[in-house]
Amino acid sequence: MVFDRVTAPDDLESIRVTVLFMPREQDSASSGGGTPGRAKFPAKCVKNEIHNILTTLRLTRPTQGTTGPQAKFHMESLRSFQRLFEELTYIHELHEFDTVAYLGPFLEVIQSDATSGELTAVALEAVDKFVSFGLIHPDSPRCMEAINTLAWGVINCRFLSDGSASDEVVLLKMVGLLINCLRSPAGEYLSDSCVWHMVRKCFQISRQPRATHLLRSSTEGMLQQMVLTIFGTHKERSQRVRVKSPDSPARLQATAGDANVDSREVPATASSALQVYKPYGFRAMHFVLRFLAFLLAYGRASSCTGEKEAPRKPRVRRPRSRSPSGERSPPRRSRSPNRAQDEEPPSDLGLTDAVAAGKEDLVVDTHCLGLSLLNVALESGGDEIARSDELIAVIQDDICKSLLHNSRTASLSVLSLTLRAIFNLFLHFKRHLKVQLEIFFTSVHLKIAGCGTATYEQRELALESLLEFCREPALMLEVYENYDCDVRCTNLFETLVKFLTTNAYPSSDESGAKCSFNSLNKLALSGLLSILHSISLRCQSHKHFRGDSPAASPEPLQRPATPTSVETELQRKKEQKRRLTIAARTFNSEPSKSTAALQSLGMLSTPLTPESMAEFLKHTPALDLRIVGEYISKRHEFNGQVRKAFMDNFPFPGLGLVEALRTLLATFRLPGEAQCIERLMESFAEAYFRAQLPVADGSAAANGDASRSQDPLKQMRWIPRERGGGDEAETNHLGGGPEDAAGEEPSRVRMSNSDTIFVLAFSIIMLNTDLHNPGVKNKMSLEQFVRNNRGIDSGKDMPAFFLQDIYETIRDDEIRLHGDAPVGAEGSSEQVIDDFFWEGILLRSESIDAFSATERLLSEAPPGTTERDMLQVIMDCQPLPSLALCYEAVPDASVALQAMTGFQDLARISAYFDQSESVSKLVQTIFQYCAGAAAGGSVTVRCQIALGASEHCVVQFAPLFREAEWRGVLEALLQLWALDLLPAHLSEFDDF
Repeated sequence: MVFDRVTAPDDLESIRVTVLFMPREQDSASSGGGTPGRAKFPAKCVKNEIHNILTTLRLTRPTQGTTGPQAKFHMESLRSFQRLFEELTYIHELHEFDTVAYLGPFLEVIQSDATSGELTAVALEAVDKFVSFGLIHPDSPRCMEAINTLAWGVINCRFLSDGSASDEVVLLKMVGLLINCLRSPAGEYLSDSCVWHMVRKCFQISRQPRATHLLRSSTEGMLQQMVLTIFGTHKERSQRVRVKSPDSPARLQATAGDANVDSREVPATASSALQVYKPYGFRAMHFVLRFLAFLLAYGRASSCTGEKEAPRKPRVRRPRSRSPSGERSPPRRSRSPNRAQDEEPPSDLGLTDAVAAGKEDLVVDTHCLGLSLLNVALESGGDEIARSDELIAVIQDDICKSLLHNSRTASLSVLSLTLRAIFNLFLHFKRHLKVQLEIFFTSVHLKIAGCGTATYEQRELALESLLEFCREPALMLEVYENYDCDVRCTNLFETLVKFLTTNAYPSSDESGAKCSFNSLNKLALSGLLSILHSISLRCQSHKHFRGDSPAASPEPLQRPATPTSVETELQRKKEQKRRLTIAARTFNSEPSKSTAALQSLGMLSTPLTPESMAEFLKHTPALDLRIVGEYISKRHEFNGQVRKAFMDNFPFPGLGLVEALRTLLATFRLPGEAQCIERLMESFAEAYFRAQLPVADGSAAANGDASRSQDPLKQMRWIPRERGGGDEAETNHLGGGPEDAAGEEPSRVRMSNSDTIFVLAFSIIMLNTDLHNPGVKNKMSLEQFVRNNRGIDSGKDMPAFFLQDIYETIRDDEIRLHGDAPVGAEGSSEQVIDDFFWEGILLRSESIDAFSATERLLSEAPPGTTERDMLQVIMDCQPLPSLALCYEAVPDASVALQAMTGFQDLARISAYFDQSESVSKLVQTIFQYCAGAAAGGSVTVRCQIALGASEHCVVQFAPLFREAEWRGVLEALLQLWALDLLPAHLSEFDDF
């Protein structure tokens, strides 16, 4: 019987079944008959292993009269193996015998703590032989239960250690059996939790206190094989869900192309007895990915996957996009009592880094292991990881944060693996990591490569990684479209080109002496030329002129195609970004005199309104937040109107008071004057209070007109608590009160007027400073906070639980004011990568456009306006002087050849976009190099390089030549004639 699925393999309700009866031999061959090492006589194989273990039991028999757990277990094991041997006496085919039954005695030996290492090793060898010889395969009776029982038995292996080298032999046999079990055909039907514990057991064995280098390196190699199997085979594994009837040898196997018959075609009597063999999938990958995040954060107190920490407010994780391909992991279903115990992944993986204190070598080794395993997972299963929202969430947060941490290491091994992991993230997860990848480029690659305090080797690694990025043509195009054309992002492509251009040739040192050309300059030059060459190749393959035709007259020129709608939108965004940058620079320099300039840029309305100024202050990037705070806190009438409109722009309805204040203070920097802070808090209190729901009591309902005429700042309203859940808050926003749900804790409280909010806002700011300022030794207690806020609500006290919520929220999650972010220790200027910093990175994804990947094949799509704009960015960075210096002053001829190739690529791109002035300038430069090199009287290597480039220029760009270019051609020919280097058919003309 064969069946196919129409959705993800974890969703067993949507299996479509086709019944196909086939001979047993064909059935076995299709599923595992071709498995290497399949035993011809499996029952005899089991009997042989029983003989071996019985022999070992007799050799290790306790002395006569010995009592105790070991002697008792020894006798029980002898009897159980003898009994099993008798049961197998007349059995020739193991499919007639229960798989779990003949594994039982072996697993009892493996799991007993009363056995020696020698006996345990023999039992492990026997079970490993069963797996390797294919005795446990998908057609075996109770296959899923058998393979999981086997794996759990090895995971829980126990034996008496004698402290000798033979103990490590047993551990190596355990690891070898686990990897063979995972890679066997039956291993696909291990449970997700079992797979995770197999990985964890291997890691724990590799970290044994007295483990030798052989044991550690062998186990880490097995870990890589496990990760490769788990992530690299998921796509094929997910298609092999099997449904088997215990009364029939036929089975149902999921294949990629059998999806024509609905499950209703299967008889009810048959379908009721079906056994579903479901492979492990996304949840096992989720366990392992969190384990990798633990390894990357090993040794840091802030690791979120290691030891349990004090309770903290959950992070806000709201990424823009998850799985744009549309193939998403199935939704999590409600827990069923008969589901496996691993339905929900535990919050604690059961791992700790407590032993890492003071052991720098152990920390570095663990980081290298985690990075190596991460690269294996990304390279083998990156596309499959991108299909699961839960896996992407781990990548976005824990993995990326740890990679940023590890980029600051002094270890070259860790840095090299970190840079490789970042590149793999770019290849597979660029749609989901737009903000994180921008941080990696600016804070890792460019920062290390241009850092004077970094070692030469570190800068070389960073430049090598940058070169790898530059050699991806589609990636460079996507970088320009998604970052340089997004108003909320940096000009990443421009920054990269400017950095490469600056570092392509060495600058002078502090004393004014010229530095020598080194490998760093060569890497930067190669990166710049890779970007140029990728665009040049596309221009050459889609060129609209035919100068290489043997015909004397070239074909007429054709203009590039008109801009597409996407290119027009990118140009609009780029222009908007340019205007916003100018506007922010103008406002930051002189806010009071910037109105006219901002109106001319279209940033403010004409005539000026408070609403347009408030919109500008709230939504314009790159504004100085300190200046914004000072502007809206001034007491002038117009500034007050702007302040009111600014506060009304926030989504305060349904927000808790602390969360609302946190959202507000993220948009500006509080000024230092008390009066300015008072005006800001007063406007905030009024806006927040007006946004909340009024209390609908009986008196208000009786007097509707009086209620409408009442001052909205004096009308009693519902204020949400800080700890309310999302669904609960949404429900309460619709109306009703806490008394409506009898027996439930109130989710909001009544408040009389906005003055109460004003007092509480000041009190929260003071509490935040008191609890989180290291200079304050005596921290404010909850009782003191409650006592300080007595009678603030028109003479009445606020409920104690409401004030307690505020206190605990501030205690667990500081309101970090902009500009207060800590820097590195000992005066270092590096930003501390703490939760507040990383939270800002995660929340930035809400305000930027989603990543737009290039769907078209670049080899088939002609360059358009986007590539023309990229050329303009490159020319604005002044690459010609750097290329000229590399050609003229570097002794290495290969560098001169690279520089000349850069000149040719620039000319080819400029010719494609009909920029005749640029072509003329580049061609004249090449001809000057050719004539100048030949004028020395000898044909040097540079002369040959320039001569070859000149020939290509004549062939490709002759239709664009004017008098100056032809004069350069004649000068080069005259120099060659003087050196007697012209061929005879040119030099022997009478009129030459």
